[in-house]
This record gives sequence, structure tokens and C-alpha cells, in this order.
Amino acid sequence: MVYDYYQAGKGSNFPKPYSAMAASAIVATGVPVDAFGNNQLAGRLQSAVIRLGQEIGNLMDASGPNSRTA
Repeated sequence: MVYDYYQAGKGSNFPKPYSAMAASAIVATGVPVDAFGNNQLAGRLQSAVIRLGQEIGNLMDASGPNSRTA
């Protein structure tokens, strides 16, 4: 889901869709990902929301209004 999300251009902060997919999978297991900085929980929640089919923009280290709405 995250790969397809980035492939469709809904997120743009990872160089390739597979990078976003890998970061999402890794953070979901509880392993820290550098891209999410000090807020691993936000990255974990955002990747889960994307996998649930919501559009929130980029996966990042802070939850914005799109994440909170989703």
C-alpha cells in the first residue's frame, strides 16, 4: 500500500517508492528509522493510516492536520 501510495505521487519525501515502503515496514516493527527522527510513533501511525487507505501527504516525523483528520 505504501509503495503504491508513493508511486501514485501522493507522497514525495522519499527518493523512490520502495524507500518509503521499506521505511514503513521497518518502523512498523518498532525498529527506529532515521527519516522519522525523534518521533518514531508519528511515522508508525502515519504508515498505518496510509495502509488503511487514507491520504495524508508525506510520511514524516510529525503528525500534521491531514494525519489527525485521517
